[in-house]
Amino acid sequence: MTTLYVAPEVLWERITKRIVITPSGCWLWRGATISTGYGCIGTGKKGKSALVHRVAVIVRDGALDDALTVDHMCHNADQACSGGVTCRHRLCVNPEHLDVVTIAVNTQRRMRDHCPKGHSYTPENTKFRKDNGRRICVTCQKANAAKRTKGYGKRGRPSKAAQVALAARHLADTA
Repeated sequence: MTTLYVAPEVLWERITKRIVITPSGCWLWRGATISTGYGCIGTGKKGKSALVHRVAVIVRDGALDDALTVDHMCHNADQACSGGVTCRHRLCVNPEHLDVVTIAVNTQRRMRDHCPKGHSYTPENTKFRKDNGRRICVTCQKANAAKRTKGYGKRGRPSKAAQVALAARHLADTA
């Protein structure tokens, strides 16, 4: 169980003073965050903090089992959001947008049919990272590789045309 050393209502009052309500109905936390992009708030004991979206659920439901996770339903509805540390939905504390589920259900909901750029995750267009098992869009991977190697020859060195262009730019800058 998430341990709160003050009444949840007191924490909720502190939370509501630090939110901005967006047109989509999200209540975005504008206080402290942790490295994964989730909001956090002190729990009333020095050095102890809790994730604000979990506190929102505790205020709403009265308790929250640590074996369960809180799913941001607003993130699941936003197909344009690619997720990750910069996902603004991680800061949402609107109790209506939060659903208490198992980790397996949360993971299943997170699986999307398309990459953030809109390419379908088909067997031919999908690879999986060896280190963490996350999906990679092959089309995006090829496009990124092409951007990185633009102007470079087979051996990773700039092509003659790229060298000439670089030299011309350098001369123009120094003149």
